[in-house]
This record gives sequence, C-alpha cells and structure tokens, in this order.
Amino acid sequence: MLASVDIERTRLVLMIDAEVRAVRSEGESAVQDAIFSYVNEKVHGLPRGIFELDTFDHETGLLSSEYIHAGSTKMWGCRLSEPDSTVPGRSWFLELTVGENEMRKFFGSRLSCFSRHLDFQFDPGVPRVYGELVTQNILGLRGIEWVIFSAEGLTNLRIT
Repeated sequence: MLASVDIERTRLVLMIDAEVRAVRSEGESAVQDAIFSYVNEKVHGLPRGIFELDTFDHETGLLSSEYIHAGSTKMWGCRLSEPDSTVPGRSWFLELTVGENEMRKFFGSRLSCFSRHLDFQFDPGVPRVYGELVTQNILGLRGIEWVIFSAEGLTNLRIT
C-alpha cells in the first residue's frame, strides 16, 4: 500500500558549480588528481585510468562513474556513497564532476544526505576535496548558501 504522505528522506546539503581557474594547461588534470586522491582514499583499488573509462562500478557498490563525450564537451562524473560514521541509518552521497568544452574547464558537485529516521541534524562541513582544490588555487567554489574564493573562506566550515 502506498503511503498517503511521502516524507522526504534525502536532503540536498550542498551544490557546487565552479570554473577551473588554473591558468596552466593541466588545470583539469589537477582537479582529476585531487578527486582521484580523495575518492581512492574512501574506496580503495580504483583503476588509475578511471577518467577514461566509459563506465565503472566498484565491486563494493560504494562508487560508480561515467565518462561522456558529446561533441566538444568531455565530462566525467562519479557518485560516492558512504554510511554516516555516527548516525545509524544515515548515508552521504557525493557526486563529483569534472569536464571541459571549447569555452572552459569546469567542476561540479552535489552533496546529499539520506536518513531512514529523518535525522538531518549535523555539523556544517564540506568534503576535504573541496578544500584541496581551493587551497591549491584551482577553483573558486560557489555553494548554495555561501561563496568561497580563497582558503580563508574555508575557516568556518569543518573539512571531512
């Protein structure tokens, strides 16, 4: 039987749309290196060439990725699922995207929280990969409720 009232169990916590501002030609690869380092720490044993694979699903089910090439646009994205370390029944989903077209190189991300018990109380924080990209002066990050253009802008947020 379907419930007459659907309760939202997933909440979007943070959304990022950024242009890779590194002037050096390896700007996209610097983003890829930071993403690979972060994701490989969470899910071990990723193939080094994951950014060139059309699709990839890790055997644990914690990570999936896809590479899309359409016209002049090349884009790679992944979704990392991670159980909350302190609240049973709560999970975090981090989507990371990096790509380029004729006009620019870009980075995007969404962080969502799923909770079986609708417990959405948590300390504000951002994944460590955001901090790495900002402190290396590769990105200026724009979030839903805040804008960060420098490492000093990260001081009010807990890096996880």
